[in-house]
Amino acid sequence: MTIKITDKVELRWTKEARKHLLGKTIVNVQYNNYSDEDEPKGIIFQLDDGKWWAVMQDEEGNGPGTLHREDKPTDTEWVIIPTI
Repeated sequence: MTIKITDKVELRWTKEARKHLLGKTIVNVQYNNYSDEDEPKGIIFQLDDGKWWAVMQDEEGNGPGTLHREDKPTDTEWVIIPTI
């Protein structure tokens, strides 16, 4: 299902995300190991191009975030992979 994007900023960043993620395969998943012991750990994953991606709580990298899955864009209940 594709949702029509009309907002210019959202469209720009959607194109950027698609450029990096579409057609790629996740080849590795783990919790990060670069945090201090007192800091929560979040999920990171590696794509088949060798690059690692981290789920963050904001664009400044102020900590890990939870990974949510929706079966369709209008879902209100998600499967969640938490920070630990």
